Amino acid sequence: MTFFIYSVLPRVTYSIKVCHILFRILDFIKNQERTKQSYLVKVPNASTEELKYIAFDFDKKHNIFKKIYDGISLVFQKSLSSEYAEVETLYLLPIINELGENYRFEEELINRHFRVFNLDSQDNKIPNISLNYFTIISLLNYINVDSNQKYNEIRKDIQNIIIEKFNNFEKNNAEDVFLLIDVLTCPYIGSSDAEVKNFRRQILDKIKFFDAGTSNADKDIIIETIAGYTSDWFYSWKENDLGKELNTKRGHSVY
Repeated sequence: MTFFIYSVLPRVTYSIKVCHILFRILDFIKNQERTKQSYLVKVPNASTEELKYIAFDFDKKHNIFKKIYDGISLVFQKSLSSEYAEVETLYLLPIINELGENYRFEEELINRHFRVFNLDSQDNKIPNISLNYFTIISLLNYINVDSNQKYNEIRKDIQNIIIEKFNNFEKNNAEDVFLLIDVLTCPYIGSSDAEVKNFRRQILDKIKFFDAGTSNADKDIIIETIAGYTSDWFYSWKENDLGKELNTKRGHSVY
């Protein structure tokens, strides 16, 4: 019922509150599992009867996970994003990540909701270059490492959008600069280290970042040096604390 009501009238403040509730539920379940594992180390022969008072069993845990997944899916299916409106649902993507690899959206749903690309009369993909910075970064964070290579197509679509955006790169445009910095530090911009390196080089070549005559080897050294300054950039790609971030957002909310 919560998801149904939220899907009718999603708002940023409601998104933060819903995500905070969902995260606390998931965090509670995961803490129980850690307690269970610690108990089993001390009492290896603990019975099922004992353990049921410490943590949810497999079926109960995944029943809760499935309800959360289905609820968020309902929100994504009932609403299509506009150039700005998808901010409300971006907050739900990290919750899906918290559910684990068994609960991942299909590429089709992600594209339909966020409109990553459009199709022309010949069914050729046209990158949606109006996709904003926050959506691009949130989708890359959602794709993450993607060990099962489920999102290779959408990752490529995002790369094409970034390339199109940087055809008109403006160094005085904050969104362009933020996006450039995150492209240079995001480990998920490519499906392999080689692809990440090549894409970063391609972007910097496009905006004429390097001096004429700079070798690819020197370019790679410069790129690796820039990527090493991750603690100084706008988005922390490897050390996210969702609970802390949600608490901060709640503190800034207007009631």
